[in-house]
Amino acid sequence: MQEYSFLLKITYLQFMSFYEQQAQYVHVKNEQGQDLYIHARHFIPFLTYSGIEGRFLIRLDSQGKMLSLSQVNGCM
Repeated sequence: MQEYSFLLKITYLQFMSFYEQQAQYVHVKNEQGQDLYIHARHFIPFLTYSGIEGRFLIRLDSQGKMLSLSQVNGCM
């Protein structure tokens, strides 16, 4: 299993542009500088009227398939 943590701060309108368009992936850099592309639908539980803000942890299996996405804290 692989784990990656990253910070994300995005407004509601910015997020909805990812979610509603054909390119539905959010691009983030993890804390080691690696690029991660995560489907926007996985962030819906964390979306508020202000957007999404915080530190997140994503867990992947050995095939690179997402096992979980969790918010580590609510603020950056």
